[in-house]
Amino acid sequence: MIKNVILITIDTLRANHLSCYGYYRKTSPTIDRLAREGVLFKNAFSNGPWTPFSFPSILTSTYPLQFPFNFHLSSDRITISEVLKKNGYSTAAFHSNPYLSRFYGYDRGFDVFSDFLFTEERMEVGENHILQSMEKIIKKILNERTYNLLSKLRKIVSKKWKKLMEFDQRYIEDAGSINKKAVEWLRNVKEPFFLWIHYMDVRMGYIPPKKCLEYLKDFNSSPDETKIRKLCEKKYRHKYSRKQSFSDEEIKLFIDLYDAEIRYVDGHIKLLINEVNNMDLTYDTLIVITADHGEEFLEHGDIAHGPKLYDELLHVPLIFHAPELGKGVIDDLVSLIDLAPTIVDILGIEKPKQWLGESLLPLIRSNKKRTNRGIISEVLHDGRRKICYRTKKWKLIFDEGGNRYELYDLERDKKEINNVAKEYPEVVEALSSKIKEHILLENETNRKKIKETIKKLKKKGRI
Repeated sequence: MIKNVILITIDTLRANHLSCYGYYRKTSPTIDRLAREGVLFKNAFSNGPWTPFSFPSILTSTYPLQFPFNFHLSSDRITISEVLKKNGYSTAAFHSNPYLSRFYGYDRGFDVFSDFLFTEERMEVGENHILQSMEKIIKKILNERTYNLLSKLRKIVSKKWKKLMEFDQRYIEDAGSINKKAVEWLRNVKEPFFLWIHYMDVRMGYIPPKKCLEYLKDFNSSPDETKIRKLCEKKYRHKYSRKQSFSDEEIKLFIDLYDAEIRYVDGHIKLLINEVNNMDLTYDTLIVITADHGEEFLEHGDIAHGPKLYDELLHVPLIFHAPELGKGVIDDLVSLIDLAPTIVDILGIEKPKQWLGESLLPLIRSNKKRTNRGIISEVLHDGRRKICYRTKKWKLIFDEGGNRYELYDLERDKKEINNVAKEYPEVVEALSSKIKEHILLENETNRKKIKETIKKLKKKGRI
């Protein structure tokens, strides 16, 4: 009987760079094994292309812009940790992503919440002056309720704040350090438990640990650290100026580094799983592996992730592993808004009425196909929405700022290069109606009205 859950989220991990999703390099032997022994969802998509827009769906089964957005996790959202804690679970989280810190409300429902940036341990190593400045800035931001004002505030913060929010490696814990804390907690925790681990190593923009560089040899790449540092600094400058250009050789090096980081994290997942096995927790524990979003390597003109809704940023891995669940590969479209409902369903716990996702357990148990189920992903750009609605064949992207539509035939154009909106106006009309329904839902300010709208839409089978 499954009674424990380990949720592993990997920052910036696109699905098509894992071997189990068809990648030509052997980047992920441990994840591949878990996928073979468990259930792999081939077509899982994030509901947002950037951490602050993806994690609300992962942890609260609500859409990113369903509540007023200011980077803070709205108190109106119910987190999976709160649900499980209420049902008698011991809960813990270990990570070092500032967007997921306690200052943004992500500690709710956790008995132990280690976000590293703001612990006494961190204050003792000499960064207290930076952290105190950050705390003042964040608290000021949290008192403001509009994205436009938030954007203005972010423009005037110090260079140290920007550098920290770019996750300079001095402020990031690597997978080994995260594992150490998680394993120590596991050795002393009482069952049942819910453990959330978020690995940051795959995220580009800072110099990878030296141990990770060893994996570059496996990918026929062995640049020196000086070259890597210069390239990462160039990428950082590009993020704020957009004036940098990158050669094919530099893009190859970025991809080599990215793949090496994946291999590095995969190795630490193996070590974590070994510890779980040594504690005789294997048969009682559900292990879920996913990512908040992917990464772009100039597919649509950029190196990074941000306010874009193409598949290199949205297509993420999703794997459920537990002996009781059996094995399988599921081709249906699913999104991360379904993650929390699936976990509580597996545990036999009723999901909150506010959660909008559907449990994937019926798919896992019977492999029945879902019908008429599209996926919404969204983000804010300069205070205006970008929303996409996708089916297996079509993806429609609506840019509220430019009042512009992009339509892609995913069966013929997997790389989303040719905008065919003018050629298929009837498809645009059909899919845009779904987007309009979604916007109407999110524009409701009264929670009672939101609930009534959700019930009506569900009754009509529109969500």
